Amino acid sequence: MVMKISRICIWVLMLGTVMVFSSCANEHPKEQLDGNAMYGSASEIYNHTVSSLYQDIDFVEHSEEDDSLYAVWSHLYQVIGKANQSLDIIDYKSDLLSVNQKDQFKAEVRAIRAMMYYEAMELFGRIPVILSSGEAAIYEAASGIAVASLTDVNLCAQSERSEVFRFIFSELQQALPYLPNEHSANAGVYEGRITQPVINFLLAKLAFNAEIYTFDDWTRGYKKRPKGKKIHFVVQTADGASLLNGGTAGENRSKELNAWETCIFYCDKLAAEGYGLEENEIFDSSTYARLLRENGGSHLVETEHLKPLFRFCYLDVLLMKEKAKVCKGDKASILFPIPQKCLDLNPKLVQNKGYEKR
Repeated sequence: MVMKISRICIWVLMLGTVMVFSSCANEHPKEQLDGNAMYGSASEIYNHTVSSLYQDIDFVEHSEEDDSLYAVWSHLYQVIGKANQSLDIIDYKSDLLSVNQKDQFKAEVRAIRAMMYYEAMELFGRIPVILSSGEAAIYEAASGIAVASLTDVNLCAQSERSEVFRFIFSELQQALPYLPNEHSANAGVYEGRITQPVINFLLAKLAFNAEIYTFDDWTRGYKKRPKGKKIHFVVQTADGASLLNGGTAGENRSKELNAWETCIFYCDKLAAEGYGLEENEIFDSSTYARLLRENGGSHLVETEHLKPLFRFCYLDVLLMKEKAKVCKGDKASILFPIPQKCLDLNPKLVQNKGYEKR
């Protein structure tokens, strides 16, 4: 399914740009071309000016000392911290809001925060989960366990990747019915904002990768990883309106699905919301058939549609590569290391497996 890129995803591109280009500002001799190198022939010019660049592309090894990783970590947690502050402000100023406004505002903030946690989990695996002051107080009162709030961001211990994953999934599910069922790619008041289709996409993607995200020891390879058929989620089969307006028990029903079924469930939600491949008459089968002629010059007669024997997509290549990394147990390429500056600031943080100092 092809979805138009909206402003929601722009920050992801910005983060990628930071990681790739931030080192340009660091003028270290080892990162510059050798001005004293020999340029006496075409092959020498190529080796020093072109071939050497592939070393930076194909053989990059990230370490906890990389400033680019620290910049990404800092940006993600800066947004998370602002989201926590926003939740506290909404609670504090709730007398100025209707009940629906308060629920909708908080749902949108929680969804944005969950998306930031998703990116942090994807990059670093074991990360700290920090709540708003109000949420932390409620959780502590209910469980008797103190959790980190925005006031002690630098002294928060990490949670296992599987715990962070479940937290993100739950936050998105809880926010879903309070968000507008609008297309954020369309021009208008909802353009670039998190809406129900965006949440459905994120939930489908999370469920698709549940085998990876629920596996806390990524250095052990594929065989020890939990199977998608044995990872279960509870999904709401009612629409947002019936959930919010006190629908009947039958309307508010839920069901338990495994990871693959959950992925399909949310993909179907997106299809029902009007997302799909854009029509193109040039490649439409019936139109294309009328453009073709047999060897004798007569129009080609269209026969019954058959499924192609093989389907190739570059996305499959990328997915196979990432899956192979996990199966192999390639510890240094599955996750990034926790930035050393973060470890220095917070003694409760522990470096990811495979990056421990030798």
